[in-house]
Amino acid sequence: GLPGRTRSSTGRVLGAGESGQLDPGLVIQALSDDKRAALFRYCSGLGARAGRGPTPPALALTAMLNVLDPRYCRVKEILESAETYTHIARLLAHRRVSRVFDVG
Repeated sequence: GLPGRTRSSTGRVLGAGESGQLDPGLVIQALSDDKRAALFRYCSGLGARAGRGPTPPALALTAMLNVLDPRYCRVKEILESAETYTHIARLLAHRRVSRVFDVG
């Protein structure tokens, strides 16, 4: 998998600039086979609990990544979307929600 993120290793892991941030232009096509496999494993494991398989949203995300052109799929966008999903799913699991508004 991907090594833990540290200020010193981020650039070597996913092409970060001098600021230690993930390059927003990094696309799936630019990843090595190992890094691409790690990204797919990460996405397929979203929301999974111990002893259970991947969740339907995780399966949908990995299916989408399999059909989209890797020249245009930006890694940073994928990771941000995955983290947003995880955060919202965690909030919904702990609170009773009667309405959800889409403000996008």
